[in-house]
Amino acid sequence: MSDRPETTDEAQHADPTLDIVRRVMAEAEHMPGPEREPAPDPEPPAPSRRRGLDGLTRRRADGRRVPRWGLIGLAMVATGAWLAPWAALALAILVVCLPVIAWLTLGPDRIAEMAVGAHDRLARRNPAKAAGLRRRWRRLRDRLARIAARLPGGLGDALVPEPIPNELRQRLEADPFGRLEGERGPG
Repeated sequence: MSDRPETTDEAQHADPTLDIVRRVMAEAEHMPGPEREPAPDPEPPAPSRRRGLDGLTRRRADGRRVPRWGLIGLAMVATGAWLAPWAALALAILVVCLPVIAWLTLGPDRIAEMAVGAHDRLARRNPAKAAGLRRRWRRLRDRLARIAARLPGGLGDALVPEPIPNELRQRLEADPFGRLEGERGPG
């Protein structure tokens, strides 16, 4: 080898591997093949069929995932019932007894006042949800009235009393015990 530095062209031609790569690349440019054809548009991905927590969410119109709280709560209750069945029984008794205790402690007037106040707050914040809640309670009331109508005798009237007429309501508000004086009889 000489002492003079090689030029760039001479250095490139001196490497046999580089010559082979150039020759193959030049041949590939003129050669038809699948790598030279335009790739077709990719198909959209198939919907996910994954199991697991995907069922506990749903997609909104904007693509975000929103949890389904009802299913999550049901899964938690089922897990709790499976791990500690006595705890599930205690929870069921508590759910039944607490409203009864509240009703007996606070009284029906205070409970009704609290329910009306909660509904008024809901109506101010979300009128559509309040209207849906009213419709649901109305349907429940009508369903209970139909069930009570099928019961024999006065049992149905005891479960779902008839609404108090306005004139009687006004008289009772003026003197709530006036109705008892007329029923007391002589003496």
